[in-house]
Amino acid sequence: MATRIQMRRGTTSQWNAADPILNEGEIGYNSTLYSFKIGDGSTLWSELDYYQASADITPAEIGAISLSEKGAADGVADLDAFQNVKTKTGVVFEGTTADDFETTLIVTDPTADRTITFSDATGTVALTSDITVSALSTNTFSNKSISLTTNTLSGTLAEFNTALSDADFATIAGTETFTNKTLTSPTINTPSVGTSLTTASTSFNLLNTTAATVNFAGASTVLSIGSTSGTTTVNNSLIVTGDFTVNGTTTTIDTQTLQVEDKNIVLAYGSTSDVAADGGGITLTGTTNKTFNWVDATDSWTSSEHMNLLTGKSYKINNVVISAALPALTWGEIKDGKSELVIS
Repeated sequence: MATRIQMRRGTTSQWNAADPILNEGEIGYNSTLYSFKIGDGSTLWSELDYYQASADITPAEIGAISLSEKGAADGVADLDAFQNVKTKTGVVFEGTTADDFETTLIVTDPTADRTITFSDATGTVALTSDITVSALSTNTFSNKSISLTTNTLSGTLAEFNTALSDADFATIAGTETFTNKTLTSPTINTPSVGTSLTTASTSFNLLNTTAATVNFAGASTVLSIGSTSGTTTVNNSLIVTGDFTVNGTTTTIDTQTLQVEDKNIVLAYGSTSDVAADGGGITLTGTTNKTFNWVDATDSWTSSEHMNLLTGKSYKINNVVISAALPALTWGEIKDGKSELVIS
């Protein structure tokens, strides 16, 4: 009994379209080229060699691609071991509406292995020229840097503060509130009359407690401290290098030692008559007040207390000791005011 050999057959286009894997020893016949291939159970049809006596068969005749076409201009793209398309410069997408227009993806010649990964999601890849605040509103960027030298972020202060999750923007020009902020060597300009640094707090620390020297308003010609009422307290020594003028109703000096360099103290400054100077002088408080005052009615200085001279001191009239000027009078007569002597 004769054995009948069955083989698979088809035209070149049919084999190329199916590209099957022939079983080991299975024969596949190409009716277009009158040639056949024998399978090995693992190799695709397109990768098997033809068994043919003629040496004139070409790759085009069997639908194969020559090695010279791989990666060549107007040739075909090559695949690497992982079936990734290999190209030198970029990928061109031919337009369907107008054949003259294409979209080309170009990469810079790499100097090392690079990987660009697209996320497993459906969406549109945005260009840098397309990125706006609204385009980023539904995306989260972590550890990314945006250079403000070459990019501009547009929006109102309220929009920025809405977008921020844990802080707020504030501007010097606005009326925003700064809380727990540190200003290092700030310069406060006052471009118009009435500009002020204010606080609603009833207790306000302007400077820290470690500043040993504070230079304040060095260029000011007029400096006002405190309100028109209330109390301004200096908690340490106060040195005034310029003139010191006190304008007020009462001046109280609560000190143990008073040193005045001026050897002439002027009282009732501004008075133009003896009537205005009446009662002026010195009062020493004690069990009773001890006074030394000018009395206009008697046109004389008047002491409320005895005058006691130490040993060796004398009363003088016109620089003449009374005891020498009034030899005829007794001290009792002088004391009682009986002398009408005028020393010229």
